[in-house]
Amino acid sequence: MYIPQKQTTTSPRARELSRKLEQTIEEFERHYPGTSRSDIHQALQALDGGVPAQQRSKAMAIVLVIAGLLGLLVALLFASGA
Repeated sequence: MYIPQKQTTTSPRARELSRKLEQTIEEFERHYPGTSRSDIHQALQALDGGVPAQQRSKAMAIVLVIAGLLGLLVALLFASGA
């Protein structure tokens, strides 16, 4: 089984983007001094579809459990001859 490894080195393009994002955030904070770290975190999450990875994982687990229960229900209905 292949397990992808985390990238240990950052590409020059990613470093440049990181630097520009940092500059943009600093400029934004100058214009809006009350900006919290939570605001920044939420904005960055919005770039990734707006749903944090942990919430996506929980939602997927719930969907899988519901699908499993529905499958079990269908199997029981067929087994009982209904």
